[in-house]
Amino acid sequence: MPNPLTRLGLAALTATLAIAGALVMGPGSAAAQTPTPPRFEPADCALLLARAATGPLDNLFSQPNDGLRCGYVTVPAEHAKPTGPTIKLAVVVLPARDAKAVAPDPLFMLQGGPGGSTIDTYAVMMRVAAVGASRDIVLFDQRGTGKSQPSLKCDEVFAYTRANAERLIDHATGLREGDATLQACRERLIREGVNLSAFDSLENAADVNDVRLALGYDKINVYGVSYGTLLAQHVMRPKPAWLRSVILDSVVPAQTNFIVDVARSENRALTELFGACAADPRCNADYPNLERVYLEQIERLNKTPARARAIDPTTNKVYNTYVDGDTLRALVFQALYSTEILPLLPRMIYAARENDFNAWGKLITLMSFDTSLAQGMYLSVLCAEDADFNPADAASPDVRAPQAKYAVEDAKDFLNQCATWKVEALPATVDQPVQSDTPTLIFNGRFDPITPPAYGATVARSLSRSTSVVFPNSGHGGLRLSPTSCSQKLLAAFLNAPTSRLEASCVDGLGAPAFLARSEILAQPIVGEFLTYAGQDTTLQAGLLGVLLLAVLTTLLVIPLGWLFRTILKRHHPTRKPPLLATLSAWSTVVAAGLLLVFLIGFLVLPVLDAGGDAYTFLIGVSAGMRPVYILPWLIALLTALTVAGVIAGVASPAWGVLRKLYRSAAALGLVAACAILLIWGTFGTLFGGR
Repeated sequence: MPNPLTRLGLAALTATLAIAGALVMGPGSAAAQTPTPPRFEPADCALLLARAATGPLDNLFSQPNDGLRCGYVTVPAEHAKPTGPTIKLAVVVLPARDAKAVAPDPLFMLQGGPGGSTIDTYAVMMRVAAVGASRDIVLFDQRGTGKSQPSLKCDEVFAYTRANAERLIDHATGLREGDATLQACRERLIREGVNLSAFDSLENAADVNDVRLALGYDKINVYGVSYGTLLAQHVMRPKPAWLRSVILDSVVPAQTNFIVDVARSENRALTELFGACAADPRCNADYPNLERVYLEQIERLNKTPARARAIDPTTNKVYNTYVDGDTLRALVFQALYSTEILPLLPRMIYAARENDFNAWGKLITLMSFDTSLAQGMYLSVLCAEDADFNPADAASPDVRAPQAKYAVEDAKDFLNQCATWKVEALPATVDQPVQSDTPTLIFNGRFDPITPPAYGATVARSLSRSTSVVFPNSGHGGLRLSPTSCSQKLLAAFLNAPTSRLEASCVDGLGAPAFLARSEILAQPIVGEFLTYAGQDTTLQAGLLGVLLLAVLTTLLVIPLGWLFRTILKRHHPTRKPPLLATLSAWSTVVAAGLLLVFLIGFLVLPVLDAGGDAYTFLIGVSAGMRPVYILPWLIALLTALTVAGVIAGVASPAWGVLRKLYRSAAALGLVAACAILLIWGTFGTLFGGR
């Protein structure tokens, strides 16, 4: 009984390769009378980088004269009709950082999906990548994706996800309604004049050369990930003289229809996960019998679904979504893609057994409400290239029951979607192995649930100058953000000398994922919400807490100055002495205000620093090393109690004037309200491991 978030928001499980204002073609998008060379038209970088350059790294793109080239390359909608309608490809060129040693051959990045945005995915990573020091990095959103024009995004899918986020839907209903939503998207695109058959891998591959010509490069290097590897193979097939080298990351073989393998590929990745945890003494001790627990939770939740808090990042609206067994399986499948989430999976599976779905809700937030994928491009590409299979071949009786459950049914549904989408099929030659002597580096991940390492070996057999690397700790997509990571070092070394033997010893030091032990984490769900997307309620609470903090912090100045003023004044004008408790409350207020400031800084800043590591621990909580920070809420609460008692005594005393009574009462109420928000956020329970 998958809810709509897993049916559409998590992409089609039978064929997903996704990592996580269109100008439409029509009669009015007139063609030139004679073929013209592809041309580059500059555009505002702020517009093309709007989504990619947000957050703590946006300063990477803030310099006005840093050499960025942004714009559009106009190409034929169908390359066989060079005087026909045209489309525009969004392009961003990240210039080599070392202007004194720039290699002439840039690196072109090809994102997966199909339907993902290359610019949004790689702008930040490649801005700091080691390889970007000596050569330009070219990012372009493939036709139909990102900010290229027209866009084949299906807003109908996003609207359906939002409208049904709190609804529990059985599998058959989910398929039927999902197909109807895609049909509505197709009808809209057709009305807008979009030729859906123009968005296939062969047209896409021809665009690579057009972008090269428009930017004025001679030879280029190509990196492709996931579907981008299939696209790169189509670029390689005609053996173009301008192709210097290729990197294939998480490989989709041209000769293999991955759709019928989905259940088997997922099952293989789960076997690797369960085996790796069992072989790790700490993981096995904290999460024994992980496979059994996983299967038990799927069965239990299909009988009695749970609820999880998910947030739409575009509106900050909070949804109380269902998590049934099929949803949990889909979420685990998606989590296996992420190398950063892999170390958390055993803990998350056990958390489900403990009815803790905070982390799962964050995954739903990150995956189901992701509006970056162009579903129309996804269907146009795959239906033209991979709809030539027998659904019966997806049957997998030798895999785990949850993986086999809907394998054939989902394969049939994919073909139904293609029958609805109605695009022209590509010739059978696209399914033949690519023969090439272009130097090629192949990356695969041990835990990849959709493109297993065997796929890389399949492609390598017909590439005479290929080198294969399997990362023992990776999921889908081997290239890591850190410029000092093993994958970045290998990429840089290969590009510097693609025909030389690659030294890959750094892979040997990686080992299996460092699974997160119970003793290493303190449950604190609200931190992960702040580091991903905060809901409307949390945002409101945070704003209120900020106001309260500013108000309470005035006591750091007002109370000491008042004490000094009264001390000086008493020498000439003796006053009544307030109760001792009232006097102490002044200093308890000041100390509580200071500790509140220190705690909030540590509460938000330290997890951000910790998030720079390999594991997204913030999805679950905070590092156990932060335990001392969570002593502070208790101290603040004790000081607040002392403050309240003292203010009550002071208000009852004639020694306090009206203004002091009002100000000190307001400060005490501010501390009480701040403690209430900290209580709602679960900070008091964090010291002991959770709420």
